[in-house]
Amino acid sequence: MMRAWLAVQTQWRWGPLGPALDYTAVRARMGDLDEEVWDGLAEMEGAAREAWPKQSG
Repeated sequence: MMRAWLAVQTQWRWGPLGPALDYTAVRARMGDLDEEVWDGLAEMEGAAREAWPKQSG
């Protein structure tokens, strides 16, 4: 998991809901990863979105 974590550090982009991982770039850089790793990356993305300050609209 540490290898995947290091690979995604530069793969963030701005999504409509806040920070988002660019999964295409991660897959291109890391190749195919097992399901457990992708689940962990999705959790990391969700945590980043929750931590991001909500914009008042």
